[in-house]
Amino acid sequence: MDELWNAWSAGFFDGEGCVRIFSGNNRQTQNGKLYVYKRYTVRLIVGQKDRTPLDRLVLHYGGSITYIKKTETYHWQINGANAITCLRKWLPYLTVKLAQVNIALEYWEARDILLDEEKDTYVEAMAKLKTIYKTPGNRYLNGVPTTTMRDTAT
Repeated sequence: MDELWNAWSAGFFDGEGCVRIFSGNNRQTQNGKLYVYKRYTVRLIVGQKDRTPLDRLVLHYGGSITYIKKTETYHWQINGANAITCLRKWLPYLTVKLAQVNIALEYWEARDILLDEEKDTYVEAMAKLKTIYKTPGNRYLNGVPTTTMRDTAT
């Protein structure tokens, strides 16, 4: 049953979700002095009008759900090691987001030895893939953009 659930979740995520290498600033006070440092994490997000499938993701994988009033949607989110656990379980079933997931997994394995500048290249790579995915007319084969169907019909 777990494999069936992982396959369904992977397909749901492939169609409705996104994976990001999120960078943000952390602020910490130590001995009266404020330190600001950059932090990075892998984040998965799935948005839906109906909360029901997101509740199931929380039940099986953890994470949290927030309501976005502006768009009237619910967003499931999971971060860090828990997000990586999901991606590893879903990897055999992914197609559209496979390239992004591979970048996220590669980043996660190397994160402790990378400098911030090197981590930023992973963030940029994810953004570039997202732009490619949103280009009208693109088709995907194992997460890699291919030519459109009309390009091949000459």
